[in-house]
Amino acid sequence: MDPDVATTDDPLIVVESPTVFGPGFTMTAIGGLRPDNADEGWQGSIDNVFFYQTVLDLDALTRIRNEGAEAIVPRPDDPPQITEVRRGADLKIAWSSLEGRIYTVEYTAALPGGWASIATVPSHGSSTSYTDTDPTRLGKVIGFYRVQLQP
Repeated sequence: MDPDVATTDDPLIVVESPTVFGPGFTMTAIGGLRPDNADEGWQGSIDNVFFYQTVLDLDALTRIRNEGAEAIVPRPDDPPQITEVRRGADLKIAWSSLEGRIYTVEYTAALPGGWASIATVPSHGSSTSYTDTDPTRLGKVIGFYRVQLQP
């Protein structure tokens, strides 16, 4: 644990104890599941981190503290860049991609919003595209799309 949340340049204090996350869950969570609810007793802010059937060493815990979620699932060096959006009877999104990788196309009707995966698209080489033909999404006046590189 880090008793001084003002900085990340101090060493962590080691506490050894078995942990559980509710009845029947042999895992540990760092960060609150519900930041709108004080029942979890978390103060401050941190990315939610869960680990299951493993023991994190001091180095891993320090990286999580210092880097947040990116310590576990780092952002790619070359994230997808949307290169074309074309709207007609449907909506086509094209982006720069990496050979052999898989991308997830997500949609939300409002920002900030709950993103929903609407497609999984394998790379087509250096450029990949997806065409949305869903009449419900296309019928909305406002909508947002994003493309994520799967780990």
